[in-house]
Amino acid sequence: MSLLEVRTAINTMINSAANGSDISTKALIDALRKGHAALISAARSELETIALTKIVNEVARRRVREVPGQGELFGGYSGIWQTIAVKSRGPDGKLRYDRKAINDATPEEVEAWLQEHTQARRTRPEKFAGMRRMLEDVRNVGGANGATIGSLLAEKRRLELGAE
Repeated sequence: MSLLEVRTAINTMINSAANGSDISTKALIDALRKGHAALISAARSELETIALTKIVNEVARRRVREVPGQGELFGGYSGIWQTIAVKSRGPDGKLRYDRKAINDATPEEVEAWLQEHTQARRTRPEKFAGMRRMLEDVRNVGGANGATIGSLLAEKRRLELGAE
């Protein structure tokens, strides 16, 4: 309930600021801390969870540079995310999203992630061109059902090096 109260306090402050005075985000936060310290204290855990979730999501969206021990595994692809959110049902039947490192994801998981990010969110498809090309390349390698992107890219690279 405390987070709802924080939101209500913010809404009240914004509405009162809308009557002619400008209020920046920083000024709003400062006023909230000053006038509603007990409310913020009561909601501290929820607020920390929100802030940490935002940071985790920002870091997880970063692009892969080099995977330790795997050299240039993703070197030929642009825009490859470090992690993707894999959708599944928990033991309670509720839908859940778990982060998975891209090299540990299966092609099926990457395909489902790409579909969700380009259809449901109406993101520009070209934004994920590198991810799509990588997915197509690993599918062309073949491999056992449930093979990971990392293992399939390593096999692709091994085949390319063997062909030279």
